[in-house]
Amino acid sequence: MLQRISYLLDRFSCICVIILLAVLVIVVFAQVLGRYVFHSSIFWSEELSRYVTVWATMLCSGVCLRRGAHMGIRFVHDLLPELLRKYTSLMVYSAIMIFLVIVFANGVKLVDKTWAQLSPTLLMPMGIAYLSVPVGAALMMVQNLALLEKIWRTGGIDNETTD
Repeated sequence: MLQRISYLLDRFSCICVIILLAVLVIVVFAQVLGRYVFHSSIFWSEELSRYVTVWATMLCSGVCLRRGAHMGIRFVHDLLPELLRKYTSLMVYSAIMIFLVIVFANGVKLVDKTWAQLSPTLLMPMGIAYLSVPVGAALMMVQNLALLEKIWRTGGIDNETTD
């Protein structure tokens, strides 16, 4: 069940990131076109593109975790016997989970503190921009739980989970 939820969140995150990147390309292209062709810039484009980039990055972080796309140093891990590899992987992903819980909790506090603050040009609550932190951490926690479960069940992770 957890693997199915992980897969569905992966698909959903990918779709959201594709949409956000399409918005980013359109907004930046319109800004460049407006500035250099029509000599008039879109004053809110830079701020929107910044927030879209942050959201896309945070949504994509769970996808990268699931697919093993984050940078890692595995040469020591690969030299270990199979049983020891399983337990070191469990320890590493448990440490990642602790870190993600801390990021999530502090992200929620940050959103709560900044919800009333408005962004300079879009005049949207800054909490919306900062909401990407706990959402990204929550997505990574689900993916991390699925990886922990897979390690426990099978003894390892095949990082070829691009299904």
